[in-house]
Amino acid sequence: RIAASLSSVPVQQEPCTAFACLPFPAPTAHALAKSLETPMIAAGVPSAVQASVVEANIPSPANIPSLAAGVPAPAARLLDSAGSGEHGGAILPGPQATETSVFQVYPTEMLYASIDKGQLGVNMGTEEEGKAHNRSMALYRKYSQALSDIDLRAKMLAALRKKCTKVPGCAEDTMSYYAKFLDIEQKAAAPSRPLAVELLSVRHGLLQHRPGNSFYLFAAGEQLEILGSMDRNDTILRNSVEALKGALISDSIVGVFDDVTRYKAWELIITTLQRIGDVPAAKIWMSRARATGYPWHSMVQLPYPRMFHPGFEAKPFWKCRDAEHLAYLCRLLESNYATIRSELELALRTFGEGGSGLISSTDSTTLVSRGNWTQIKLAGDDPQTKALVWRPELCAPDGGPFARTCALLRGQNRFASAITGAAKFYLLDAGSELKPHCGQGNLRLFMQLGVLVPQGVVMEVGGERRSWQEGKVLIFDDSFMHGVVHSGSSVRVTLSIPVWHPDIYHRFAHR
Repeated sequence: RIAASLSSVPVQQEPCTAFACLPFPAPTAHALAKSLETPMIAAGVPSAVQASVVEANIPSPANIPSLAAGVPAPAARLLDSAGSGEHGGAILPGPQATETSVFQVYPTEMLYASIDKGQLGVNMGTEEEGKAHNRSMALYRKYSQALSDIDLRAKMLAALRKKCTKVPGCAEDTMSYYAKFLDIEQKAAAPSRPLAVELLSVRHGLLQHRPGNSFYLFAAGEQLEILGSMDRNDTILRNSVEALKGALISDSIVGVFDDVTRYKAWELIITTLQRIGDVPAAKIWMSRARATGYPWHSMVQLPYPRMFHPGFEAKPFWKCRDAEHLAYLCRLLESNYATIRSELELALRTFGEGGSGLISSTDSTTLVSRGNWTQIKLAGDDPQTKALVWRPELCAPDGGPFARTCALLRGQNRFASAITGAAKFYLLDAGSELKPHCGQGNLRLFMQLGVLVPQGVVMEVGGERRSWQEGKVLIFDDSFMHGVVHSGSSVRVTLSIPVWHPDIYHRFAHR
């Protein structure tokens, strides 16, 4: 076990010797409001934030505390030069945390989790410190329970909103729970600007506790990107890039990120710079990524390296005739379009407005910058075997609303193994936008049958634009940067199935 050598804020100070250093001292609501220039904190009523919050309320890069004061001097100099020069250099993760620094660099939530599992030991010098520790752990366990208990989570969120928006504010652990609950809310529904602003405020509150913390910087950068995409605001998006740069620089001092978080920071920096039209800076950061070890060929194809095969044929859109299994599935879907559409329309009428019990949020709601994007999930993959698991309540032959559609896709022949991961209808409301992003791998392609397709829906993949047609299949590689704009007047529905990339399909084909 690691003995508790606790650190106060900022990290440059001498380590504490007592557990009383956690939770860290709380910023007052007044200080937080001054930092953010956000009326919701000063007023103490987060839920009352209006959609009219203007650009001036969002911090500029210079005012992001982590970049202004919290990055150690060597990293700050590296950050200052990060965008200069024709070619950028590598930003490699730093050494792992030591017994002395572990409490400096990891969020309290992660520390409490490790303590609760017995992975970290703590030394309490006094009886009062022991009592404080027990109170903190009791709150952490209640928070952990609330992650899977909707009613308890709602009660705790209401209490945290009340506590954290009044003087003297919240301790770091309490504020981190507040942020997690808001993040869950944000990922469970259509975009909400008041919620996005509230979560951004809490993210910056955590940075006041520990300026320059890698995790808090990354989370703030993600949230700025979400808000900037909602507002179509290049200034906010650039702020996001600055925070994400700071996160990578901070991680280069003490390596705390896992591979996925580190990858996501790089991918967001490069894609966001392209979205705001700063292609020269995107090229520099692409060069830095390659120097760091990322195997990317193109700025518009940035998948997760462990799920990326650089030797596979790469193009944004594919044709049905490009591979035998693609041709078979195109014929199957297009020849049965009328059946698929009739089952969908009947199910939507039967389940009524909102499709309760039928329609659910997607797994990627934060990709929606405007409007709403939902799904009807027919099948998903088993977490252990990765085999497709079809939902009996939707696919049962004796009464499932999508019995015939499921039967078509489940047909046993030599192409049965072509589908991988899921089968679902995607519903995109009129006026919605899916922001440009890259999928995590190039081992699969997406085949989408246009089922209900109004005019005015355009997808851009790798710089090429296409539109769906009713009764026709559109095939694309989602490892390329892609997004959708729906300027039509009614919902667009596609039947989407991921299939193995032609360069790897032979390993899974039934012979």
